[in-house]
Parts: sequence; structure tokens; C-alpha cells
Amino acid sequence: MRHAFVSFGEYDILNQYDITFSSLPDDEEESLQKTLNETMAQRGFDLSIDKDAITAIFNLICEEFINNFGERIEISLREGYITQKESHKPIKHSQASRVFSMTNTVYLDYLISSVLYDYTTIYYIWARHQDNPSIATSCFKQTLYIFDGCCRKGLFSNKEGSLHLIQLMCNSLEDHEFKIISDLYWCMIAFALCHEVAHIYLHHFTEVDDETAYIQEFQADHVGYDIFLKIMLKTKDNTADTVDNVFRDYLYAAPMILLLFYHNLFTTGYWLFGEQILTLHPNLIDRINRLLEISQESKYDFDTKDGNIILGGYWDITDCYLEELWYKLQRGKLRTIIQKGGNSVTNRNSFNEAFALDDEICKRIRLFAAESGYEEQKCLGLWNVTGYLSSDSLGDYKGFVYSVGEKSVTTKPMNIVYKQKVLLDFIIESGLTLTKPENKVETIKAALYILYKLALMSTIEITDTQAAVLKYLHTHHAYTQPISEEEILKNVKVANSTTVTILDQMKCIEIVDGKVYLRERVIFPLIH
Repeated sequence: MRHAFVSFGEYDILNQYDITFSSLPDDEEESLQKTLNETMAQRGFDLSIDKDAITAIFNLICEEFINNFGERIEISLREGYITQKESHKPIKHSQASRVFSMTNTVYLDYLISSVLYDYTTIYYIWARHQDNPSIATSCFKQTLYIFDGCCRKGLFSNKEGSLHLIQLMCNSLEDHEFKIISDLYWCMIAFALCHEVAHIYLHHFTEVDDETAYIQEFQADHVGYDIFLKIMLKTKDNTADTVDNVFRDYLYAAPMILLLFYHNLFTTGYWLFGEQILTLHPNLIDRINRLLEISQESKYDFDTKDGNIILGGYWDITDCYLEELWYKLQRGKLRTIIQKGGNSVTNRNSFNEAFALDDEICKRIRLFAAESGYEEQKCLGLWNVTGYLSSDSLGDYKGFVYSVGEKSVTTKPMNIVYKQKVLLDFIIESGLTLTKPENKVETIKAALYILYKLALMSTIEITDTQAAVLKYLHTHHAYTQPISEEEILKNVKVANSTTVTILDQMKCIEIVDGKVYLRERVIFPLIH
């Protein structure tokens, strides 16, 4: 049994990705934490992020579950830095959840502990100083780094950024706000742990259909939030210097703020790289709304006024961050980040080819804009949200081809995933136009022209027989499970060895030691 606060698929991640819990990658994180603690101690606050505090909160949660369920389940908490077993390289967020449970163990990654503290602090400062352009710019840059550098690539915050954040905190926050940030951080961690323990107490299993999986997630949210609020109501008036004095009633909103963090993370990966997180979990905004409904139930007696203000601030900055991200994406200002994303691609050469192709397309778009009288930057931005360079989402696929009738349309070796629906949805939702006076129809025409005329999509002819072979390879997972040529010819009666040879020459397949690999992901929308 395995569940994750935010899941990434239907697999046992410890086995699927051969991951392990390691010590921290170096002593730098410990040094930065020491600097942070010393700086905050001068202001009278202990903001240490240590194992003892997390363990104490976890034990508090487990005791509350025992009290409410009348049953003691021995649940252990395991912490560490999630890495690949052999190389100890960081695991990207698209490969593994960082808070999850298996059997009677809850796993918590050190990286998410660090990142959540940065996120909590940066968004609080940003909300506090929305009208200060300098602070807003700094906060956006640091937010983008924690989502792209830390979460996507599995890296800890760099030293320069961490020291800058410490200085920003000291210069822009009042003393009591350090306590708010610290308590909010701990409450976010606490809810994630409550959610995982709820899965265990509810005896949830992962081998279920989509509908059941959704129900289980809402159940874990409901029960976990109920336990969270009960702890809060019991301890909110505690003034002693103990771990449970972080559960203030205005932090009833901490779980929603945690879900906003994941919402921003997934949106960043999708907009910049076309990454789609495969998950059986419900929509994050739906989960937030469900939690808000629960908090209003009459059995919970606490004042939500201050909590509403804090949640509103984080929601406002969520909008600000995503608006700024779109703005920069439309104007090609994130091109360097997208290009660097290719560093983690399995086939580096393919990514370089894709980026070279992107350069060529951008040159054509500039000419198109000049000839059509459109604004160049807007046209380039339109392409940025049209054709995502498929980097981390490439996996083992070295190309993309789909078959329509007797023709196969391929982007080989471009490795660009075309997002026509995303593009048109974006135009409609944002009201984007390229012309003056504004003309949305003309903009959509320009978008389709860029997509199909300037994107250099090539077409290769394939016969019905070749298509039948590709379909057989596709349905039998020949991307990772090679099939002998003998087996192919036995099951695809119309094919012969010449058919296989031609497909190899067309670079659609690869033959290694008599085994046939499917080199490209193939989709057959019109072949039955």
C-alpha cells in the first residue's frame, strides 16, 4: 500500500525509480540553516527546522488519531533526502512524491521541508509588500528558483539565494511576523503528515479505479483536516514553549496554503516544459474548496478572520506569480531556463536538435510578424505557449510520430510537443490579441499559422502494412520491451522482413541483436 500527499502515478516509487533516503548532499545546507537560526535568534525567535521538532509533531498527530479512532496503529516516520540508490543523484518532482506513505510508514523528504519554508517566507513577504516593485521582483525570482531548481531538479536552495532571503526577511518583516511564518510552516508540514496517517487509518489501497482513488483522497483530506483542527482547538491557547504551541486558530488555512504551493509547482512545470503530472488525485483547487467547506462546520469553534486574511494574501500572490510567469513566457524571457531544462534529458543530443529547431522557427516567426504587421514579441510569446520543448517529460522517447490514414506526421528529430488546445484555451481565457484594433479571430488564425506553417512539421509516407507493424509494437510496449522480428512477422501477417527494414531506415524502429525497439511514441487515432 502506498499513498502520497500529491501522487505521481500508480507505482511503488521506491522500486520503480530505485530510490533511497540519503544524508544531505553536503554541509552547505547545515551551514545555511545555522546562519538562519543565528540571524533569527538575534530577533528573539527559534526557527530551527530539525528532526526533533518534526518527530514531536508527528507523535502528537499519531496520539490524536489513537484518541479519535480508539485504535493504536504503530506508524513510523522516516526522513531523508530522496535520491537514486546507485548514483545518489537528486530525484526530480515528476519522479516521486516527497511526502508519502507505504504500509505503516510515512516518508518525509528533507528537500520539501526546506522548500516549504522558503515558499512560506517568500510569499508572506511578497504579500506584505505587493506595492514594492523591488521586493516583488526579488520574490518572483526566488519563487521561480524553488519551483524549477529545487522541486523540479531536486536541488537545495543555493547559498546566494538563501542568504538573500535571510537579508530580505530581516529588512522587511516585523518581529511578530517571524512567529507567524514559522507557525504556518510547521502547520503545513503537520497537515501533510495528518493526510498520510489518515490513509493508513482508513486502510486505503492504491490498486483502485480512478473514481475510488478520488474518493480516498477526499477522505484522507477530510479525516486529516479534522485531526489537524482538533489539535489546533486543543492547543491554540497554549503559551508554553512546546512544539504544540504552533497550532494557532488563524492557521486553520495552512492546509489550503500547502495545496496552493503544489498548484503553483505543477503549473510552472506544465507551462515551461509541458510536463503533465500523472496522478489519481483530484484537482488541487477542488481540494482547497472542500477544506474550506469543512472549516465552516459548526463543530469547529474558532475565529477565521485572521486566517482568512492570511489565506487571501497567499492566494493573491499565487495569482501574481502565475500572471508574471505568463507575462515572461509570452515575451520569451524564460528561454534560458527552458534551454537549461535540457540538461536533465536522457538524450542530450536530441534536445540540442530541438532547441536548434526552435531557433529556426523563431527566425521565421520574426519574418512573419514583420510581413503581417504583428508585434514581434507577442508572436514569439505565442510560439512559447504553443510548442513546448519536451525536456524532462521526454523519458525514453526519442521522437514523436502520429499516424493519420496512410500518412505518418512526425516531429523527428525535433522532440517538440505541440499543444494546440493549450494555446487556443490560453488565447480565449486571457483575451490575448495581436492586432490593433483587437481582433481575436485574427489572433487565432496567426496562432494556427505559427503552429502548422512555421513549425516545420515534416510528413513521411507510410503504408498500411508499416502502420500495422508500428501499431503492434506500440500496443506491446516495445519502447521498453523489445520484440523479436520473428514474433512481429508471426503476428502481423501482412508484414515481411522488408517492412521491418524500411521502418528501421525511416528511424521509426531500432534493431538491436535481433530485437526491435520502437524509437518513437506512436499514436493511431484513425487506425482500427
